[in-house]
Amino acid sequence: ATSRVITGSGAFFGANACEKFRVLVELAEETSPGDLVHPIWGTRRCYLTKLELTQEPSADYVRYRIAFTQARSDGTIPK
Repeated sequence: ATSRVITGSGAFFGANACEKFRVLVELAEETSPGDLVHPIWGTRRCYLTKLELTQEPSADYVRYRIAFTQARSDGTIPK
């Protein structure tokens, strides 16, 4: 079965922009799924499977792309 992948992009602004991005980096390093709350699909158990900068970050601006892959019912990530 094909897994659901939810993608998006975003940016952090302000003096703590890099700090906020580091939180996402830490989530990307997690080995277990977490809850992703989506305004249309509701809450899904997902892994953060892709996180990339879309431009060189500055001290007060970080722009990125992100993807989450929904976990299987047994909690594993589809390959």
